[in-house]
Amino acid sequence: MEYNELTPEERLLLVGLLEMVVAADQTLSQQEDSELKRIAAQVGEEAFKAAIEVADERFKGAEEIRQLALSIQRVEARELIFTAIQEVAVSDEVTIEEMQLVNWLADLWDL
Repeated sequence: MEYNELTPEERLLLVGLLEMVVAADQTLSQQEDSELKRIAAQVGEEAFKAAIEVADERFKGAEEIRQLALSIQRVEARELIFTAIQEVAVSDEVTIEEMQLVNWLADLWDL
């Protein structure tokens, strides 16, 4: 599965989780920025930006993201989203908060 094959809801979750992983250490490192740009290019710049706008309006906290994550059923989408989150988290020095997010998602989806 490729990033541009994600449904709008799956893209929305991807963006929400990416925002969470970047916010986990309260900085956007150069490595994280490079990973985000790579993912955005593969999703499609316009679709990625649109998902960011929706995420910023829709997600008020982690619970909304968790509820959306529970609704994603396609295993291929789950694996792709998880891989993206993990790659951004490990692209620079991994913090405890980033690993907690990665582990939470792995547990939630039994990955």
